Amino acid sequence: MAHTESFASAWLEAWNSHDLDAIMEHYDESIVFYSLSFSN
Repeated sequence: MAHTESFASAWLEAWNSHDLDAIMEHYDESIVFYSLSFSN
């Protein structure tokens, strides 16, 4: 559980800092992100 909390805390800190590089460190390089909020 400590790893999960540490991971979540680091992700949240990166998000709140608007640090895209730090945010992306939490994802695999092959991630594909879909959002219904944005459309073509």
